[in-house]
Amino acid sequence: MDTMNTANNKKNKEKTGAGSAEERPQIDLHSPKLYNPIAPDQKPDIWDRLVHLRIFRWFEPFYRKYKEVLMYLFFGGLAFFLNLFLYWLFVVVLNINALIGNIFCWILCVAFQYYTNKTWVFDGRTSGKGDFVRQFISFWGGRLFTLAVEELMIFVFITSLHYNEMLIKLIAQVVVIVLNYIISKLVVFRRKAE
Repeated sequence: MDTMNTANNKKNKEKTGAGSAEERPQIDLHSPKLYNPIAPDQKPDIWDRLVHLRIFRWFEPFYRKYKEVLMYLFFGGLAFFLNLFLYWLFVVVLNINALIGNIFCWILCVAFQYYTNKTWVFDGRTSGKGDFVRQFISFWGGRLFTLAVEELMIFVFITSLHYNEMLIKLIAQVVVIVLNYIISKLVVFRRKAE
């Protein structure tokens, strides 16, 4: 009889994938193997731990597979709204020239983006001072390029053609976000071949 109950219990566990609390493996929240698909040798970050909470566990496989893109969209979205808010503050509220106000926005937002991209989006570890300087300069250089694209769009469509400021700023931001991701992925935070 005991053999039969043991066999039935084993079949039920195989079907459900569950067992008693003692039989299920305990999950180590500090284990880098569970969390960071981009850099498995690093400790899990706050986002890895958050997604691993029971309430978000349904989302974890998708998160692990697309972490880089999801983090870029999240922090890019924050930078997008920060940029629009600062532009509104400088240009509409403080009545600063659109081109000059946009440069103030850019400086503050690029500092925010560098920190978030290096820390949470891409594996931004560097192997020394020279590697850090190269990464830092290429990041700001890429952002200077997209600033020029944005400034050109603002000059043409707002200053010269007098289109709606916030609509053009919104469109320019979408163009800049896409270009920034491409530059960051392919140039700034490019992974070296092992």
